[in-house]
Amino acid sequence: MTTRALPRSVFWAKFVAATTIVLSVAGTVELLLAGHLADSAQDLTDQWFGGLGLVAICLALTGGLIAVRRPGNRIGWLLLVPGLCYSLIQVASGYGQGVVYAGWTPIDLTWPVVWVVLWSWVPALGSIALLIPLLFPTGHLPSPRWRPVGILAFVSIGAVLVVTAIAVVPAADAIMRGETGEVPTPGWLAPYMSFALLLAGVSLVMCIASVFVRFHRATGVERQQLRWFAVGGVVLALGVVASFPSAWWTALLALVGLFVFIGCIGVAILRYRLYDLGRIVSRALAYAVVTALLVGVYAAVVVGLGAALGSTGSPVLIAGATLLVAALFGPLRRRVQAAVDRRFNRRRYDAEQALGEFAATLRDEASLEQVRGDLLGTVWATLQPAAASLWLNASERRSS
Repeated sequence: MTTRALPRSVFWAKFVAATTIVLSVAGTVELLLAGHLADSAQDLTDQWFGGLGLVAICLALTGGLIAVRRPGNRIGWLLLVPGLCYSLIQVASGYGQGVVYAGWTPIDLTWPVVWVVLWSWVPALGSIALLIPLLFPTGHLPSPRWRPVGILAFVSIGAVLVVTAIAVVPAADAIMRGETGEVPTPGWLAPYMSFALLLAGVSLVMCIASVFVRFHRATGVERQQLRWFAVGGVVLALGVVASFPSAWWTALLALVGLFVFIGCIGVAILRYRLYDLGRIVSRALAYAVVTALLVGVYAAVVVGLGAALGSTGSPVLIAGATLLVAALFGPLRRRVQAAVDRRFNRRRYDAEQALGEFAATLRDEASLEQVRGDLLGTVWATLQPAAASLWLNASERRSS
């Protein structure tokens, strides 16, 4: 990228991010003013519309930051594009619900604007589900051999977009006429839509497979970046699966999963505290186990012992259970954390043990040659280098 093109790309990245944030805030304000979101909190579609503004802002901030800090990385723009699309959907849905449910005066929207908003979710979803996994984290294909997969991903997104753009024409016409309700799509489009979705499904499998292939070959920083991406992808997948029952809290789970996924991408690309992932996972697992154990102890004391004594709601029993849980927290957390480190973070645990043993040896050892051997052995055990050597200054060694 030339020095002249670099500031221009940074400018457009900032412009798209700012536009996305403004449109998202405007759409969210429209939804709040319409009051429809508060009146129908059980409607999953409304919850998604309410959350799309936050998702768009998160995409804009993360994508804009990546595009500015890493202008040669396409991942930033692959986040900015869906952010802009979701902000357009947010604005359109917010005003539409205001017209339908709050009695706002309809404005004369041009037909192309309505039509574009109806299919703009396709490039957004294709960017997140297909292109980002294929190009993460470098912004390029894993190797030239993956070029057909990249072409297939673009073709599948284009096929779904074309079919969807044709299918939403009746819906755009109905909106322009002021009609509400679901508009059926033309029946002759069904086989074409099935074929386009089949292409998208094959592309999705191959793009996800590219992540595993890249992780198998990666080392160092790139391997850590892919670990962050994998954690975010798993959380997103769990949130999407949990969102299938139509309820407001399941939609919230899907939105949280999407926020985590975007955040993991930002951390991985910008490399902020990149190598703390193992410690974060081990700490989260340890605290989850400790919480479950303490809840079990509290329930056993309050419910079990209370039922046995015939005073389940006794304040004395509740206070005693609380004090017992508080007393057990520290020792239990240390024991569980040590067990988790031994099981899931063995290499780090062994390194800490080796350093502790070396520190104890230094307190008791007086022989320089023995200390030299112990030091090299500790380096081998903790860092596992390809080679290790120790150089001592001769004058300092004589003076010591």
